[in-house]
Amino acid sequence: MAKSKKLTDRERGQIEALSSTGMSSRAIAIKIGRSKTAVNNFFKLKDNYGKKNTGGRPKALSSRDERRVCQLASTGKYSTRKLLPTTGV
Repeated sequence: MAKSKKLTDRERGQIEALSSTGMSSRAIAIKIGRSKTAVNNFFKLKDNYGKKNTGGRPKALSSRDERRVCQLASTGKYSTRKLLPTTGV
């Protein structure tokens, strides 16, 4: 399934206003013409809605080190054990 567009600022405001009146997320979704999932995701994320999640483990090697390892490995002269000291990891 394809992703739909993010909620607009107006839709976010409508969701918050309708929620403060005690309306359910399903009723809000019907009222604004969006899916219940989109409304629930907005409630769950609030301030972080629509922002990219940059979580995850950082890379061990820089892009320069990666190129260097690939370059040395492609020569066929180095084993994995010999490449490790060149990376500094």
